[in-house]
Amino acid sequence: MAPDVQARVRALDTLLRSHAGGLELQSFDARGVARVRFTGMCVGCELRPVTAANVVAPALRELPGVTAVEIAGGRVSEQAQATLEASAGCGELAAVLQAVRRCEQEHEQARDPEEDA
Repeated sequence: MAPDVQARVRALDTLLRSHAGGLELQSFDARGVARVRFTGMCVGCELRPVTAANVVAPALRELPGVTAVEIAGGRVSEQAQATLEASAGCGELAAVLQAVRRCEQEHEQARDPEEDA
């Protein structure tokens, strides 16, 4: 799996934990499809489709090599998905992506230097 995708999912997971939820990477295939699964309180949350469309998918799709994002257990029609994605304000998305990148940097700085050896 691509390290960038793993790092991004870890950062998203950190943000979602503030709401007692979480996110895990199930797979990342050769076609560039990242498949993730919500965990914790996100599993039963009625706002999960909004989080998926306005936070998770854009944060992963901006990574090089990611061509699509699939949410395990997601049952949102393509039309509803398009509507959700269109509803995201550019300023809000930019703020979310900035928070995700900040989490990635914190994880990188906290990483044990012996892991690189």
